[in-house]
Amino acid sequence: MMGFRGWHVTTAVSAVLLMGLGTFAPASATQLERSPGEIREFWTPERMREAAGSDPLIPGGTEKRDARIPLGTEDELGAPWTGGGDIASTAGRLFFNVYDEEGNAQVSSCSANVVESENKSVIMSANHCAHGQDYLFVPGYHDGEMPYGGWTVNEIFAPERFTPSTDFAAFRLDKLEDLPIQDVVGAQAVSFDGIRPDRMNVFGYPRERTNEPENPYGGERLNYSESDTRDNAQWGMIGVASDMAHGVSGGPFLADFDPATGKGTQVAVVSGSTCAEYSEEGECTVMEETVYGAPFNEVARALYEQAAGIAA
Repeated sequence: MMGFRGWHVTTAVSAVLLMGLGTFAPASATQLERSPGEIREFWTPERMREAAGSDPLIPGGTEKRDARIPLGTEDELGAPWTGGGDIASTAGRLFFNVYDEEGNAQVSSCSANVVESENKSVIMSANHCAHGQDYLFVPGYHDGEMPYGGWTVNEIFAPERFTPSTDFAAFRLDKLEDLPIQDVVGAQAVSFDGIRPDRMNVFGYPRERTNEPENPYGGERLNYSESDTRDNAQWGMIGVASDMAHGVSGGPFLADFDPATGKGTQVAVVSGSTCAEYSEEGECTVMEETVYGAPFNEVARALYEQAAGIAA
């Protein structure tokens, strides 16, 4: 059994958290309590381009698995999204700092998506992306540009205990110029019924490409993958054939996606991938080209309702 890599169970910054988030670029010498305005000023295009991605390894058995499962002619392992529509504005890159014990900040990023809510201010992302500071969500991010502005996070709602089966979190955003984000960029429908669609699309901002370090995505554009739904029975997760890696964490899985409108129903967020092949020493040498996420269930619903301001 492989150990956890990248999972963390508390909000405290730890060696496990730092290791799981991958490579970092220095951001600041001391930990600061920043105002929304200061956070927006901090995230310059240069810092956003430096931000490393987070994409942990989902623990699994040591048996060899098929890393590249043949795809159908209508499947897409990973490509830039050029179709426009709502997804081009509701999906975005989620930037944040992770501080070490000495107060040094390292810039990082995940993916996230705006979902319909009563307060029009909710994005969904991954639990393992929910334990940083200085958050800025940039919907429609591309090449250091913020076409709809940068939205600071007001509060985060994540499970207290972490497992791959609960790797989701709800973020309530501050308003920007007195407007909630949904009024500016739209929102995707969301389901918390734990459904398993026959087919899904997944979107995000990967920096790296699975098993191809020499051919990275770069994190500067929205990318997507599409396939019939795959299953991870060990953790009760669903997935899509994809070679998107670090940085795609938190990106939305959409069911019933219509490429003409860019609309779908969000049913999960990207958590990570599993190992396909191990060395004799037990190190992962080949990753499975599938990204998985836990279906939104009653736990996710409760987090969402708190973020949306409708919890009892």
